[in-house]
Amino acid sequence: MSEVLVDRNGYPTELALVKLSELANKTSWGFEQVRELVEFLREVWWESGWGVVYREKGEVWELELHTAGWSGNEELIGVLSKTLFWAIYWQVHKRGGHYYFSNSSELEAKGEIPDARKSKEG
Repeated sequence: MSEVLVDRNGYPTELALVKLSELANKTSWGFEQVRELVEFLREVWWESGWGVVYREKGEVWELELHTAGWSGNEELIGVLSKTLFWAIYWQVHKRGGHYYFSNSSELEAKGEIPDARKSKEG
């Protein structure tokens, strides 16, 4: 029997929330750990095709999460916001459920918001 991460209505299960918390509370973060988290988010995110946007360019990675105001995605954000991942990599969020994360302190210093949908460079 496989683990059920999303219920029949598309909402994350309690197991999904626990797994997200575990994945996002790692004490060591490299590209492999970030990719693992992104893949998990794609499994449990409603409309992950446009709601989970990830890109890498050189040594920099950027992650955008867009909730569309959907309560299941908001529940995932609620869990994520209480993790080490959030504490380390959260850059900014915008009204309407738009959250931006990156390992680039340059983006943080400039106040830039990464937007992988605008550019597919590199």
